[in-house]
Formats: sequence, structure tokens, C-alpha cells
Amino acid sequence: MDHWLVINGLENAFPKEFGCSCARCVRTERTANTSASLITTDDEGNTRHHLLFDCGGGVADSLAQHDLLRGSRARLDGVILTHWHTDHSIDVRRLLTGWERSRRRSGATVTKVPLWCREGSAAWLWKEQPYAMSALAQPVVCAGSQPAGTVLEPVSFANAGVNVGVSVTPITMYHASADVSVPNTLDEPSLHVPCCAGFVITTPRAKTVLCWDMDATNDWVLQPDNLAVMLARDADTLLIDCNTWRVEHMAAGRTTGHASFQTVCRYVTALRPRRTVLMHLSGHEDAVGDGFGWTDAEWQARASHEWRTRDLPGSVVVPRIGQMFAV
Repeated sequence: MDHWLVINGLENAFPKEFGCSCARCVRTERTANTSASLITTDDEGNTRHHLLFDCGGGVADSLAQHDLLRGSRARLDGVILTHWHTDHSIDVRRLLTGWERSRRRSGATVTKVPLWCREGSAAWLWKEQPYAMSALAQPVVCAGSQPAGTVLEPVSFANAGVNVGVSVTPITMYHASADVSVPNTLDEPSLHVPCCAGFVITTPRAKTVLCWDMDATNDWVLQPDNLAVMLARDADTLLIDCNTWRVEHMAAGRTTGHASFQTVCRYVTALRPRRTVLMHLSGHEDAVGDGFGWTDAEWQARASHEWRTRDLPGSVVVPRIGQMFAV
């Protein structure tokens, strides 16, 4: 068997902003929010297993267009959400509705799709996507509100991947507004519940770490004796939030809620991956000439230069939709 990590999208919440004429907004290629699929194929190249990580805008289209999931090769064994924000969950209902419809047309058995998320995210999803959660998904809720840097129990639901040699272990992350509890009337900070997670994926051949949508307060990454760090360190591939080039704090102390490239460099130095894949790229919070409007090609050029200058471990990649990494 072979295992592949397929990039479904790498954009932040606003891939193209209406009315903006920067190079990133006027590009013609299709975009999608940050997402990846873990796909297992057998020796004949048939798709045997598919776990989807996050399902924001454009992700359903990415899945429909990928060769390993096209037509009769399509399958969906589970959805795993880092958190509830719409740019990571808005296509859930669309995807699961389409999957149900196509299954019925083909005469296949229709079952609810397992959907894993943390407890705080589940509360938001029940509020914002009740039909998807009740009629289309089989929620698998990770109870508790453990702080960032905590290793949680491995994802466990029917056909989660054990039968093909895959394991998925969540690590809690801080991610600003994703950690806000569902308000009844007023937002009460004392009731905030951490809702976000990253994941360590292991196959018989490789270790892959997903650390997208994390803010710059996740300095547990810099604690070498932390169990989560020991689990995530020395990965073959690290996919990490790189929302901005430099800016992390906006006006009046408000944060972007994400890690900048400068923070990524610190975290990569601590985690020492063989390959770093930059995800959740933006083009609007940074200053003109210093990140604003950069295309993926410019992000790649600037990141590669810094990788060499700073002698950072391994290689750095800005991926494209549909790109596959053997894992």
C-alpha cells in the first residue's frame, strides 16, 4: 500500500478579496481554503481509504477534481476538523450532501460520515451547521478543553485508518477566536474553551504533522521536554500555518490569530522537520513590499531564501492544489 497527503487548498479565509487589485487577488487560478487529504492506495493504484482534514470553501471542488477521488474511485472514510471556523468547515454540508446523493445514484449503501472535532468546535458546528451534524455526519467529539500542547487520544472511529496502517493523534493548539465558546447573550472570556487541534499522522513509512491554524502564543513548541513536541519532532513532513510574512499584531493590539513566517522559523528550528509545507497563506495583513499581495511563487522564493540564510532544517515548499506528498 501507498499513502499520500494531497493538498486540497492552502489559502487563508480570504483567498481573493473583492475590490483588491493586488497580484494575489487578480490571479486566475482556482483557490481553496486550507485542507489536505490522507489517501491510501493499494498495489493496483485503487483508492482504499480517505481521511479529509478540514473542509472550507473550494475543498469539495478540489476533491471532485483529483484523480484518486474521481468518479468510481471516490470514497470518504472520515472528516477531521482542526476547528470550527467557516474557512475550515463551510463546505462540510455541501460535500456530505453531494456524497450522499452520489452514493444513492450508484446504489451503494448510504451511511453517515464520521466527523471528528474537539468539544468546543462541536458546540459551534451544532449551532451553525445543525443539519450537517444531525443528518449527514456521525459526530465523534473529543471531550475536554485541555490547553495547547496537550497530546489527546488518537482519533478513533470505524474505518479510521487502522486497517491500512494509519494513525492520527491530535495535539491541542491555541488559535485566538477559535477558542471562543458559543455565547448565549454576551461573549464571556471566562467561559472560553480551547477548540483547535493539530495532528500527528503516522504510516508505516513516515510521520506527518499538521500544525495549521495556530497563533503565535503556542510556545509550548519551544519546550523540548513537552510530550507533544517529542511526538511531533523530526517529522518527514510538517504542514504549518504561515498566514503572514511578518505581522502578527494589528491595530489596538488585535492579533491576526495566526503565526507569521518569523514564528514559523522559530517553530521549525525546534521541531526539525525534513520538509516544511507552508499553509494558510494570506496577502493582506502585511505591509506593501513586505508580504502584501505576494503570489505563491513569491512566497516560495522569499521562503527559500530565508531557509538558506538562516540555515533552517530540511526544505520548504509552498504547495499547489492537487500536489501529492508520499507519506
